[in-house]
Amino acid sequence: MTEQLQTRDTNAEVVLELRDVSKSYGGVHALEGVNMVVERGRVTALVGENGAGKSTLIKCVTGLVRADSGQILMNGEPVSWRSPHDARAAGIEAVHQSLGLADNLDVASNIFLGRERSRGWLHARKLSTREMRNDAAQMLHDFGVRVPVRSPVRFLSGGQRQSVSVVRATGWGSELVVMDEP
Repeated sequence: MTEQLQTRDTNAEVVLELRDVSKSYGGVHALEGVNMVVERGRVTALVGENGAGKSTLIKCVTGLVRADSGQILMNGEPVSWRSPHDARAAGIEAVHQSLGLADNLDVASNIFLGRERSRGWLHARKLSTREMRNDAAQMLHDFGVRVPVRSPVRFLSGGQRQSVSVVRATGWGSELVVMDEP
């Protein structure tokens, strides 16, 4: 991936900055010296041909892979994610090409996947299914998505599945939502 000219508002707050980020897989240079700025409140598109390194860059930003060199800054502070969990804890959510949905679970369970709510003590904990369904229904409503929360994801259309994935990523008050070929 090569660096592209980018115009930006010099008064805007920078939420994410990439400085000279590189990543190789053996002899294949997926990223070479990528510089990029993402401003708060703006939609930033990364466009390129297949094989240009867009997905690799997104994986570096979201903690799925580590860059070989360069620096990633979040809100002006250098970061180094060890996992997607670290990136998520810092406020970065991702919608990947595969959408990352569990077909056997319903919509509400997918929205709360990895953030399940439970009640009870120690070994007697139970999922708070009703609470998660109610909150998932509200999140879907807030985004204008009309999908039944009890419907298994495998029965949804491609667009509905994508909507669930987007609601899951954006519904948590994230600092930054990254979408890989949305």
